[in-house]
Amino acid sequence: MNALTSSAAQTFCESMALNASDLDVSLGPLKNLPTGDYAQFHQNGSEPFWQLPQWWQLANAHLFNNQLGLIQVSTVQGDLLAAFPVSQNGGLLNAPEHPHLTVGDSHWMPGLSAEDIDVIIAATLQSLQAWGWQRSNTPDTSASRLCADAAHWQWRQVRESAWFDTRDDVPIPGKLRRNLQRHWRLLESDAELNYTVTEAQDEAGIDTALEQFLQLEASGWKGESGTAIQTDATLTAFYQGLKTLQQPMINFEIHQLYRNEQCVAAQLALRCNTRRYLLKIAYDETYAERSPGSLLLWKTLEHCVEHDIEHLSLVSAPAWAARWKPNTFPVWHVVRFSNDLHGAMREKAATLRNGMMSQLRETRNRMRP
Repeated sequence: MNALTSSAAQTFCESMALNASDLDVSLGPLKNLPTGDYAQFHQNGSEPFWQLPQWWQLANAHLFNNQLGLIQVSTVQGDLLAAFPVSQNGGLLNAPEHPHLTVGDSHWMPGLSAEDIDVIIAATLQSLQAWGWQRSNTPDTSASRLCADAAHWQWRQVRESAWFDTRDDVPIPGKLRRNLQRHWRLLESDAELNYTVTEAQDEAGIDTALEQFLQLEASGWKGESGTAIQTDATLTAFYQGLKTLQQPMINFEIHQLYRNEQCVAAQLALRCNTRRYLLKIAYDETYAERSPGSLLLWKTLEHCVEHDIEHLSLVSAPAWAARWKPNTFPVWHVVRFSNDLHGAMREKAATLRNGMMSQLRETRNRMRP
């Protein structure tokens, strides 16, 4: 299977109009994915980690017991157009889901139009005799977003994703910045504070940093409630597996704030070229009044500016992030129904259900004092 460079893909797309009869759809085990076929898709470094095959394979191995499938759509000449990690359930091609992680998103050749994407999904549904293609965490930046107004597609916002533009300066509101500076002075009044970044290439350092993070997270309320990573062997193995991600396309990092020799806050992060994504944060609750987690985020933002990281993502949009005033974009639940009777029936039922849920939300809002 061939993967085109970004410039070649643009020329390729502009010179063709896709027809379902010209496409080859295959479904096989995700564990057999040859990641080299996808390398040319990611030359500009703008793709989020959840669109990268290395992330898919890691999640498949540790979180799904190597049970996920992979749909690949190519031209009959062998040019790869799209790929989707999938768990097939009763005729529905569903994206793999995990309660705490964004596992996998669609993977499109750059330059495809809304019409091309629609043809690809329609051909996929027809070839695999499925009534729907569903993704529960589709970011607004996904190529499939082009199809929002097309027939047989339904979109529903499920959450937001927060991020910071770090190309020029640290984007922190003035009052928050002053509070952070005050907390920093108080914490270092009788100790030395140090901010560190450890990358996966430092094998001994990343082992130590990850163990410190896991212990720190388990030392607080997450440990008491049984939701810390260390309490789940599968999750622990997955996060240990992040250490294998050590290449320009996707690189694992751990950011830490030390007070003398004590780690008081830590973050797990992935860097994809000029973008950085924060996966998890933990802090020593003994110092909660001094906001060590916020101090660590502040230093991470500064590090992004100093090292030409243009984009820092929180992945989700937690309530505590509101005072930082980040940029946000919506994340959607999307379904594309098949062009047949079964798909039409499902689409009508979904439309009715969505309408009823919308009316229920409006009624609840009116009843609030």
